[in-house]
Amino acid sequence: GAASANSTTCSVVLDDTTVVLGGGKGESLDGQAFGLYGRGNLANGGGGGNSRAAGGGGGAAAGAGGLGGTEISSCGLDDGTRGFGGAAVHRRAMEVLALGGGGGGGHNDGNGGSPGASGGGAIILQGSVLSGQGRIASNGANAANANDGAGAGGGGGTIVLRFLSTTFAGTVEARGGEGGDAATSGTGPGGGGGGGRISAAGLLSTAGVITFDVEGGLNGSALADPRGSAPGSPGALEL
Repeated sequence: GAASANSTTCSVVLDDTTVVLGGGKGESLDGQAFGLYGRGNLANGGGGGNSRAAGGGGGAAAGAGGLGGTEISSCGLDDGTRGFGGAAVHRRAMEVLALGGGGGGGHNDGNGGSPGASGGGAIILQGSVLSGQGRIASNGANAANANDGAGAGGGGGTIVLRFLSTTFAGTVEARGGEGGDAATSGTGPGGGGGGGRISAAGLLSTAGVITFDVEGGLNGSALADPRGSAPGSPGALEL
């Protein structure tokens, strides 16, 4: 979701609001997030941070997105201004090939909020033998840092591996992205993106050495203060 326009109105606690009073909602399976603003999430897309200078909520995948950080301290610390994390997608990979939800945008108090980050995509690989070495990844993106409310990390993507056997040595990743830091003391950092989903039935029983990673993304901080922001939840492995 996009960062908001500039506003110094305190303690806006609306799920849906305007581009002035709330950061943009992250893209989601709902398909209706474009051009919408405010703390409420839409499906696996994170909600935007509300005025004044709150952080966006993390995008989700198999794991839920983390909450954004609360509004600027001079307004009284209303936790209701934080962007809500996206909702986890509780469906197996071959039922719903879900893309990671986008992170919610941060609120701009005049010094610059940052947008939420994109979610991971979908990867499907199929064959007889998975060989070689390296990294297969569909991670959520990390959000940019901000001077005001920061955007949130994107949810991890979905990876489906269908092979009879493997000699592959490396990592397979569908991690959530990290929330942005807020450079100004007392403003809201972004929440972390939820971990994605990896479906790799039977590969652990063959000769390859594979490390699977579906961790949620870390939340940001405002000069080492999380301000109520939260990391994304871990995703899911289907092995």
